[in-house]
Amino acid sequence: MLQFHYDFVDKFVSRDDYQLCEMDTDSLYMAHSDNSLEEVVKPHLLQRFYREYPQWFPARSCDAHHEEFVSACSRGEAWNPRPCCKERSTFDKRTPGLFKIEFVGDGMVALCSKTYFAFGEQNKISCKGLNKNLNDIEKHKYLNVLKYRRNGRGLNKGFRSCGNAVLTYEQERASLSFLYIKRRVCEDGVSTEPLLV
Repeated sequence: MLQFHYDFVDKFVSRDDYQLCEMDTDSLYMAHSDNSLEEVVKPHLLQRFYREYPQWFPARSCDAHHEEFVSACSRGEAWNPRPCCKERSTFDKRTPGLFKIEFVGDGMVALCSKTYFAFGEQNKISCKGLNKNLNDIEKHKYLNVLKYRRNGRGLNKGFRSCGNAVLTYEQERASLSFLYIKRRVCEDGVSTEPLLV
């Protein structure tokens, strides 16, 4: 993930045009200042961006037509892939290690890894350690954690074996954590800085 961030995103996009929201071992959520990643690429690096595109994302052209793809997209023209290009793209979408767009939306509240609420036409929710089916998980609950600097709470229910018996349990837990130990949280409660260790 760090390689993708520094060798691709940071190279092609000005830091004024994007903000990292959340990063995990296999995913990166970011906000950018225009409608798509391609629209915030530094203009003088546009051709190089499209040339390196298949190293990071599923290719939109086959090798034989890659230079045509680079040329068309760099000029802002629509790319019309041939059948061989579509076949390559379909294959690459199943290739591990290439980045696929997982969610496009209007915003995100990311409290920590695996605990976020991404919102838009459809929402994408992650609340590590909390059963989504038993709890009313809504955006305002994530925002309240930031606003009031207090953990959100939730309820888990389930079954547990104890010897020869099966028992039910109900557990209330601090599920939406305000504590973030991987970076220093700034006074605004939103921005972060590297830890000085």
